Amino acid sequence: MTAFGVFWGLLILMFLIGAGMGFSGGIAAQMKAMPNNTVAYFSRPTTIAYGGFERGRRWNITDADFAAIESKFPGIIHDKGLVLEVPSTGQAQQVKTEQYSDMMMVAGTTENYHLFSPLRVVEGRFISKFDVRENRKVCVLGEQAAAKLFPGQKAVGKEVHLNGFTCQVVGVMRKTSPFLYIGPNESESLYLPISTAQLLYNRINEQNTSRSEERRVGKECRS
Repeated sequence: MTAFGVFWGLLILMFLIGAGMGFSGGIAAQMKAMPNNTVAYFSRPTTIAYGGFERGRRWNITDADFAAIESKFPGIIHDKGLVLEVPSTGQAQQVKTEQYSDMMMVAGTTENYHLFSPLRVVEGRFISKFDVRENRKVCVLGEQAAAKLFPGQKAVGKEVHLNGFTCQVVGVMRKTSPFLYIGPNESESLYLPISTAQLLYNRINEQNTSRSEERRVGKECRS
């Protein structure tokens, strides 16, 4: 009985060690899809009362917040990938085509989003800096979202309608890692240029509810 107990204990220990190392290796492999000098910022409801405001107040990161970071740590921000979920975080929107409709997450983003989120464009292109600068009425669909709205068809070049607004699909993307989320699930969402989303949903100067920044590795970053 003593030998059996020792053998059983060692077997369980080996199993736990193996499972832990496998899990750790899997997470590390998934994280390789992101730059190693990246930090993500998310706004969430407040947990304490402060300045006359009650607990649970929602807030959003704004242009001024980013300006404050850049002024305090010059050169720390190299590229910014912004995500603004609209009309609010976690609230799905009805997206329609001429024949189909579905509820999905809608977000605004920038041309640098692909630097941080593990995704790959499988059809067309991603949002460009010109789309953002000129508030273009274009969008990118996740692969699953495109399959629901345009079953058996090419989505690029087609039009979709949301919130009384019509935009043209310029690309379809596929999520390459099921464990990493910077914003909503890319495969099941619709992405607009962030400037277009700000205007459409009256969220001017609100850059995001989820932000990812690539940081320069240097003295400023370490401080």
